[in-house]
Amino acid sequence: MPVVFDFVREMEQRCPRALFINFSNPESRIILALGLHSTIRSVGLCHGIFLARGQVTSILDLPEERIDVWGAGLNHFQCLMQICDREIGADLYPLLKEGK
Repeated sequence: MPVVFDFVREMEQRCPRALFINFSNPESRIILALGLHSTIRSVGLCHGIFLARGQVTSILDLPEERIDVWGAGLNHFQCLMQICDREIGADLYPLLKEGK
């Protein structure tokens, strides 16, 4: 937390209207601390959707660039809402459910 707040204190001085984007752990704790102890706006991002996309491509045996995923969730609890084939626009969720 001290390293994060070194950056945040600089931001408060130099760019107080900037948005702090956190992509590190503990993701939710950092954002909570900033909300309690700083005026800097902040948002936390979780890489779980990208990991899930990689797992889906492995299960379906398709190249990663061919698959689009849309997810929703909170912190590290996310769910893939849509899995689509970029080339043909097909819904791939049924194939994933079959385990193919």
